Amino acid sequence: MIVLLLFGLAVAIGLAQDEFVAKLRAESTHVKRWGGVVLLVVGAWTITISIWAKYFSQFFPV
Repeated sequence: MIVLLLFGLAVAIGLAQDEFVAKLRAESTHVKRWGGVVLLVVGAWTITISIWAKYFSQFFPV
């Protein structure tokens, strides 16, 4: 029974993946825009940590 459930799950994920990829291709501009936003936020966080390194080292000891 477990083998049948795993096989069914693999098929369901495969079918859902095709629909998901098709949706991503249709909305590629949104994906690129949000990817850029995420990169900007991560970059700003990295710069912020580097500027106030002493302050952040108190909260995040290494």
